[in-house]
Amino acid sequence: MRTREDIITTALRRIGVTAHDDDPTADQALIAGEALDSIYDEVNAEAAISWTLAAGVPEISANSLINLLGVEVAQTFSLPQSQSRGRAFGRLLATIRPDDRPADESESMDYM
Repeated sequence: MRTREDIITTALRRIGVTAHDDDPTADQALIAGEALDSIYDEVNAEAAISWTLAAGVPEISANSLINLLGVEVAQTFSLPQSQSRGRAFGRLLATIRPDDRPADESESMDYM
């Protein structure tokens, strides 16, 4: 499980706000933390999240959340976005929503 601080620090390092061996400043962490809280609320409204930022983010969702946070705060730090916000948001949702597709193609052809 990744902590809230892990998510913030990794996102800021990944987009180049801080060096890979430095921690973010208090201001940088505050900006990213506010964005993270907003992202969590937005995603939770879209798909019920089974985890909280306080309890920890499971590894399956952590990387996607880090990427989305990086996209969200990049312009605040005058940096380019690595991908579109929609793509990053969709990737995070894919780790949260259950996969309800049939297990194999024969199940999807039952209607024929």
